[in-house]
Amino acid sequence: MVRKCSRVQWYSIAKKASSTREIKEINQEILRFCQIELQFIQLRNQLQSKLSMESVTRKIDLLSDRG
Repeated sequence: MVRKCSRVQWYSIAKKASSTREIKEINQEILRFCQIELQFIQLRNQLQSKLSMESVTRKIDLLSDRG
């Protein structure tokens, strides 16, 4: 996108304004993803890891009770 916008001629102010708006929207989407959605993805992954570890711990406890 940046390369595309850098090729806009100096006299094409309307095109530059449109491209600038588009880049700002993309930046906002990336920021929102990193600040909000990525946090939820990390939380989900942590909870899944916790559940997996609890399952492994239970299985190890069962095996050590047998021995």
